[in-house]
Amino acid sequence: MNGEDVQKLVFNFLKNKDVVSVAIQGEKGSWVSNFYYILDEDFNFYFITNIKNYFSESIQENPNISFTVFWRDEKNKLNRESVQGSGKVQILEDGLKSKEVFLKFGEKFPEINSILFDENNFLNKKYDDFVFFKLEPEFVKYINDEKFHDFESVSLKFKNN
Repeated sequence: MNGEDVQKLVFNFLKNKDVVSVAIQGEKGSWVSNFYYILDEDFNFYFITNIKNYFSESIQENPNISFTVFWRDEKNKLNRESVQGSGKVQILEDGLKSKEVFLKFGEKFPEINSILFDENNFLNKKYDDFVFFKLEPEFVKYINDEKFHDFESVSLKFKNN
């Protein structure tokens, strides 16, 4: 299997999942948070969270993270698929990109969107402190027990976007 085929496998796996677990190292220690996400064609993850929580404050101090997206077959525990990786996270400051991400996030997660935003697509006042973040992977390890046997995996490196 060539690198392009592996990249397509990884992309399709990530595109069809919903939750990424992101680990940070902050001033008070390490922490892991789970986020609903959308993915763009460049393998960047986008998620929303409160700008005033420990995760967000730590990311602004140290943007280096590790992350994982995981799936397993409930009937066969040896059939797993996952992506584990490292990269950087930053606040999504680009207004046009934020709007695009917001619309795609709403399409993928209408039930979450209906809680965060009002009927005019403005952020509900109680969520004023929520912003989108962008996770840019630099390295990923892909595990797929169905495609690669005996606990083998493949790795991909990404250029900084």
